[in-house]
Amino acid sequence: MPEMLTTERFDEIGSPGPGRLGRVDEGLAELSELRPLLETDPDAIHLVDKLIETGHAETAVEWLTAALDALVDRSRTHQHESEDAQDTAAAMIFGLAQRRHDLREELGLPHDEHDVLADRLRDAASHAADALDDGPATLLFWPKPEFDALLARWPALADSYPSTWDEHRAQIERALVDASGLGGGDLGIVAGSVEGLATFAGADPIDEETLDEYADSLDDAGITSWPPGRNDACWCGSGTKYKKCCLPRSRA
Repeated sequence: MPEMLTTERFDEIGSPGPGRLGRVDEGLAELSELRPLLETDPDAIHLVDKLIETGHAETAVEWLTAALDALVDRSRTHQHESEDAQDTAAAMIFGLAQRRHDLREELGLPHDEHDVLADRLRDAASHAADALDDGPATLLFWPKPEFDALLARWPALADSYPSTWDEHRAQIERALVDASGLGGGDLGIVAGSVEGLATFAGADPIDEETLDEYADSLDDAGITSWPPGRNDACWCGSGTKYKKCCLPRSRA
């Protein structure tokens, strides 16, 4: 297998040193032929490890960036052949984003848009894991009239939510897709109401912690299971089929 040949060659080469640079360059050329595997094979992350071991950390960042760009673009513009394929792609995006984020941090490089993506995915994973520990993983969703009333009543929450309801439901859909790709099961949405939140919070300030506690307080009977069937009504309450409503929003 080409992977094994290249791996063994880099094991022989080790770290660059006097009289060995030619062999390192030759090994790098061999490894470069396998670079496309980073876009298709989850196990190909070992290629990045080999680059780092041989003093090519900057090249590793470049390869991770290119693979991540390709996978994200493919997920946004092409429909996956199956749910398994979608889950694999999501898991690969997560893995590449985290590996790239950590490596750039080690190199002292500034945060960029992919690092923001890595942070968002890590937060989603943490949220899903915490929720799974406590029971069903649910996200707090505001139907359109409630969303508008929420930001009108508590303008400070504009920092915690997108500016429009369309962006809000797209954000919920993407977070659920992320959680599903990370192995999360029993996922769902709970719908909030402004009056319900006001009653729950009482005199407490309305901040993200309060919102999380409010979501946890909602009756399990009110959970909308996710995902719905492609031809079923969308979970957001629009009345449109899921496949024509929020399903495409996760790829936008």
